[in-house]
Amino acid sequence: MIRALKTVSLFADKHSESHSPILSLPSDRDAWGADTGIVMSAGWDYAAALERVGGDEPLLVELIAIFFEEYPKFAARLTQSLSQQDFTTLREAAHSLKGSLGYLGAAHGESLALAVEQASVAKDAARAGDLVAQLMAYIEALRQLMAPLVGEPNDANGLH
Repeated sequence: MIRALKTVSLFADKHSESHSPILSLPSDRDAWGADTGIVMSAGWDYAAALERVGGDEPLLVELIAIFFEEYPKFAARLTQSLSQQDFTTLREAAHSLKGSLGYLGAAHGESLALAVEQASVAKDAARAGDLVAQLMAYIEALRQLMAPLVGEPNDANGLH
């Protein structure tokens, strides 16, 4: 657990205008894969996620593990509903992901899921398709970033 905390070392300067967390990756950053840059640019607020669970890191780790256990079902719902232009199911899946990602401190993922929701309400299949692809790439990069917390290997092959 200490290694995970060192790996995901977040801090924000309380006096800066930007309260975005800064993430520190291990020295073998290349092993994290190219998609990690998506999360790095968007950030993951570990401190906010930990605060949401009252500082209970084991609970946060469990919630992260559950999210990634359940995520393949949501990914399937997103892609299937998109291919069938079932905008109601697409909106529902995006809404569920929005809540989970927000709770886990993944604000950019939460914003992407909201945008998918909005595109599905507007029945804009092209925009929804682009946003679903971005959301799924973000979540895969987030998985790589969070893997040390839940004891998973952080290479892409060990996470699918």
